[in-house]
Amino acid sequence: SVNFVRGTISNDNYENYTWNNVKLSGASSFDVSIENGDGSSGSVIKINVVQELSSSGGSKQTMRYTVYSSGEITVTSSLQMAPTMGEMAKYGNVIVLPGAYENVVYYGQGENYNDRSRGAMVGLYTTTVSDMFYPYCNPQDTGNRTGVRYIALTSDSSDIGILVVAEGLIEASAIHYTPAELTAARNTYHLDGSNEFTYLNVDYGSRGVGSGSCGPATLPQYRLYNDGRDYTYTYTIVPFEKGDD
Repeated sequence: SVNFVRGTISNDNYENYTWNNVKLSGASSFDVSIENGDGSSGSVIKINVVQELSSSGGSKQTMRYTVYSSGEITVTSSLQMAPTMGEMAKYGNVIVLPGAYENVVYYGQGENYNDRSRGAMVGLYTTTVSDMFYPYCNPQDTGNRTGVRYIALTSDSSDIGILVVAEGLIEASAIHYTPAELTAARNTYHLDGSNEFTYLNVDYGSRGVGSGSCGPATLPQYRLYNDGRDYTYTYTIVPFEKGDD
């Protein structure tokens, strides 16, 4: 599903994001086509969904799915912002997995935001969903990675993993809480620790953190303005068996 918000960070408290109340209100168009492959790749199913967004001045979200016989799904997410809408804290997609999907491998930068990325080295990292969560006194967005080329999640109780390969660079994270749960919790111990789900965030990007709680706001080059830029990005979801190359 599409997502425009993050768990409110301390430096966001003085911001008024017009996208925080935007919801998907249904599909205004839904097209499906099936194309025959070349004999080796099999048939290809293409799905195009245009969704109207409530409380957004007429903004529209388009999702294009290309499903291959191998089980791979290429996803293109695109947002058309109405002139009346302001900047976003985040723009991306969320893939909901069972909470047992705890093991993470990704190729990208270490934990950071786009205005803190100079000190985060690009590399191949191994971590867990639980360790991607940092227990701030006041729960807030956590675990974000920038410059991600791919990210893979596996479960100790399943032979099937999920790999997301970006076309270009994306931001990504995987935690056991939604932005709404993080924002609503006053303290870390208020969060439900059942870990029923894993939320894999595959994002176009998010606003930098700045220093708005005690100093200047986020610099303009690290913000998601409604300035005519193309909010479109593409990635491929690849199911795999553990042990595969």
